[in-house]
Amino acid sequence: MPCILKFNIIKLTEFSRNHQIQAFQEENYDLVFFFNQTQSSSVTISCGPLSFTENNDTLSIAANNQTENNNQEPATRPSIDTSSTSSTIYRQVSYELHQVISEQPLAVTSGHKLIHSLKAKEISSICLCTVFGTGLIVSSASSLATAGPISLLIAFSIMGFVTVQVINSLAEMATYIPLPNGYSGYTSRYLDPSLGYALGYCYLLSNLICGPNQLTAGVLVIQYWISNEKVNAGVWITILMIIVTATNTIRVGKFGVLTTVIISIKLLILIGVIILLFLLFLGGGPKHDTIGFRYWKDPGVFAPYSDTLEENTGKFVSFLSVLVSAAYSYLGAETFVVTAGESVHPRRTIPKARKLIIYPLVSIYVITILFIGLCVPYNDESLVEIEPYSSPIIIAIQNASIQILPDIFNACILIFILSAAISTFYISTRVLYGLSVSGSCFKIFSKTSNVGIPYYTIGFVTVFNTLAYMNTTQQSKEVFNYLVDAIGSLGLILWDCILMTHLYFIKAFQKQGLNRKIELKYITAGSPYTTIVALVLSVILTLITNFTVFIDIGNGFDYKSFISGYIGIPIFFIFFIIHKLVFKTSFIKPEETDLYFYKDFVDAEEEEYLKANENQKDFKNSSVLSRISRFFSKVLD
Repeated sequence: MPCILKFNIIKLTEFSRNHQIQAFQEENYDLVFFFNQTQSSSVTISCGPLSFTENNDTLSIAANNQTENNNQEPATRPSIDTSSTSSTIYRQVSYELHQVISEQPLAVTSGHKLIHSLKAKEISSICLCTVFGTGLIVSSASSLATAGPISLLIAFSIMGFVTVQVINSLAEMATYIPLPNGYSGYTSRYLDPSLGYALGYCYLLSNLICGPNQLTAGVLVIQYWISNEKVNAGVWITILMIIVTATNTIRVGKFGVLTTVIISIKLLILIGVIILLFLLFLGGGPKHDTIGFRYWKDPGVFAPYSDTLEENTGKFVSFLSVLVSAAYSYLGAETFVVTAGESVHPRRTIPKARKLIIYPLVSIYVITILFIGLCVPYNDESLVEIEPYSSPIIIAIQNASIQILPDIFNACILIFILSAAISTFYISTRVLYGLSVSGSCFKIFSKTSNVGIPYYTIGFVTVFNTLAYMNTTQQSKEVFNYLVDAIGSLGLILWDCILMTHLYFIKAFQKQGLNRKIELKYITAGSPYTTIVALVLSVILTLITNFTVFIDIGNGFDYKSFISGYIGIPIFFIFFIIHKLVFKTSFIKPEETDLYFYKDFVDAEEEEYLKANENQKDFKNSSVLSRISRFFSKVLD
């Protein structure tokens, strides 16, 4: 297992440029650093299994040989720059020691490697395919009926801010070192290994249950045209499952291109929806009825939760309830970091992908919610009574007496659901793969084909998708619905851990004397303050996930809803406590945080990519004769 936490740290403060540093081989050591002090300075050393001696003005620090059990030779070590600042010297020294004591990560071993071929637009496409599902175009119907248009708009705006901070936090950490085990990897390295373990398995569980739920949602859309009496739901589940699985067996590069095409279609549909709602707002429908702000006056902009609560209290309760619903709609925006392990040139690709995710996601969500609230009154009974599901967009179309569009838009909803199922399947396989390469799961799930496809994880997720068949009978359907409700809080716990990990990541740089502006290619704007605000909001939402069960007690306490709404929290802590008791882990001190393991492999790939890119540019800019000369040179070699 890669040495992630038990490593050697040398902390140097106020280190003079005049110090002379040498690195060489000795018989009993892989690496010895000598610091010859030429003037007075403060040197602080915090170390694990290191040998060190001090003689007058010379301090010797050595890393004991720990590579006997490794099959590979120690990595070649570059020379130390003696003119560096203290923070750079510290970075180089710690980096050298890691190359001595760290095993080769399983993720870069032949037969366990993913192919790094995803570009920024493909990463953002996979992420947006996951997020743009039913949350915006279907689930917003019940939210509008519960809280009214303004509460819904404010809720989506606030959660848009939290989502942006989650994406930014992940982008900063993933740009520095894109780990194959994503969220759990960063939490394990910068916060606590037990939290990372619990986070990895809870997120895997969340995606494994979400997949069958999306297949079921697809069947409900198909039943808009073909009833269950004509064709059993199990037939459609099988067809959709085959499509989703087959799509995930193609090469990741082609998969990225496919998702780019799909998200382009989805964005065109959403832009078309916004234009349609805007025209209805202006009176461009068949009835030429100008809606304007009519529904904001009657029935109003805020909906009370119930008649049993005082008016303002009821409106606030409604707002909090849809704030949670808005959070669920944004869940999935964080999935881009799962693809970081398959990205090409991540130091440039990930920050670019971040922009391609944030701008369309937040703008389309907020604008669409605004026009939905303008074109559909919150007291429209169709928002909660239509079977098998309600969509505020279809209701707006029907209210405007546009005959053909409801069928067309239902087909669009099917595209949304199917693409989200494909992306969720992909995320599930990569999360399981990440757990495997980090040593937290069976090693068999880390095996990949010669084109980088983790086929064992694909088989496992496919088997798990058969849970969708539970929805073909009423009794098992109720059990499955409780499982779906239970995973909602797991997504919010994921956000809590991501934001908390980012704060520890920042603290580690500060404590170890490293300048984030120099060391990192991307820094979160406003951090750590914006991260703290987002963390507070996310924790509050986690705690009030299903708080309305304490209000709706007119017919007795609904213990089933209470359990399904909050069971994600004890599930998370069960994983956490078991790992903590077995492995005796502790929260990582910022000054002892590992900021270097796996970085050398990322650096090497980056250099190789940049060199190849530079050679390609030189070849394109060269003359025809030069190109012919290069060709024959390669043939003769």
